[in-house]
Amino acid sequence: MSLGNLERNLVFSLSAPRMFGHVEKLCEFGPRYIGSEAAEKTIAYLEAELARFGAKVERCPFEISHFQEIGSELKLLFPQERGFECQANYRSVSTPEGGIVADRIVDVGYGTEEEFQGKDLNGTMALATDGRVRLSNLVDSAQKRGAVGCIVVRRRPDGLISTHGLHRHGAPIPAVSIRHRDGQVLRDLARQGPIQVFMKVQTDLERGQADNLLGILEGQGNPEEVWAIVAHYESLPHTPGANDNASGVAVALEMLRAFSSLRLSRTLWFIFSTGHEGGMMGMFDFVEQRKKDLRRIRGLINLDEVGQGPILRALKYGELVPGIEVATSEHLNSVLLGAAEDLGYQLDNSYTSRVGGLADAHPFAEAGVPVAWLSKGVSAALYGHTAEDTPDTIEVNALKIPADILAVSLLRLDGDGEEI
Repeated sequence: MSLGNLERNLVFSLSAPRMFGHVEKLCEFGPRYIGSEAAEKTIAYLEAELARFGAKVERCPFEISHFQEIGSELKLLFPQERGFECQANYRSVSTPEGGIVADRIVDVGYGTEEEFQGKDLNGTMALATDGRVRLSNLVDSAQKRGAVGCIVVRRRPDGLISTHGLHRHGAPIPAVSIRHRDGQVLRDLARQGPIQVFMKVQTDLERGQADNLLGILEGQGNPEEVWAIVAHYESLPHTPGANDNASGVAVALEMLRAFSSLRLSRTLWFIFSTGHEGGMMGMFDFVEQRKKDLRRIRGLINLDEVGQGPILRALKYGELVPGIEVATSEHLNSVLLGAAEDLGYQLDNSYTSRVGGLADAHPFAEAGVPVAWLSKGVSAALYGHTAEDTPDTIEVNALKIPADILAVSLLRLDGDGEEI
């Protein structure tokens, strides 16, 4: 198959600079974490864009705690005195007001169940390397074995601190992230002999709500059936979130603009989600709230981290629970791969996400909705979850690649594209 005239014209109409403009605007607001002023500005911006292009707009609230980091400290007290730069992980609880002192650090590796086996953590700090287990699960395992705090490091060649989301209403013990090289210092000292560390975390956790946003472009021929696009607008507190995930939001907004005038036969849903960081709580709640509508969704495509990295992927499987693979739709992936081939783009379909499942597509997949996930970030997140995830790191022209693939795929899925 090659591109039809309608597909070519649609591709020519898509603009990388216009998408990058959305990325810049969202990052101007600041980190878009739940409860922040930036999150409210983002919602208002998205509502205005949806309304401008004729979409019906609905806020879909759910319950989740708001978080604010007041201050965090991590110090080595013995065998030497030394401070380490640290950041509280999203929705970490506070330590007692005076902080906590632990006379032992226990290295739990990547925090798998096997690595926890046989380790006595009572009264200790757990030291873990991020990357193989969801941080919330790792913190739970450390707390159940008696740890009073958790120190998290990530292997990053740039040495940046990378934070992650935790539980809906706060983790059971405080958890901070530090640089990988500092984690190695602590790990080496703990092997050599007695060690004493001090941790103080001050956060504000308040139960509240957050809003997913649903934009609906009514179909012209068969409006009861739905194609859905999801992109999370939330970012972590310490990052502007240019790639993660203003990039995905920007591509979704370009689809909104393009298909507002070129209406599909079926209805298009644009789901802008929050509650993503820490376990997709927002989308799990959305799926529960919209149970009766799920049967209308013929397919859902997730856009997450599409602006940085060498390889664009259509993920094959995801594991949210270790050992339980949830598959994306073979049919959706075949259409995406076919569109990429006809456009002259490379799209990999061999990768499996072992930690975060299928991201915001995961709740839908578990509910039986056919899903796909386009991402560059799953194998090489680059600046994701760090303060360096800024617009200047976005590959501007590369934003057009997932947009082109998605636009052509939507036409073909809907049956309106010309085929030669």
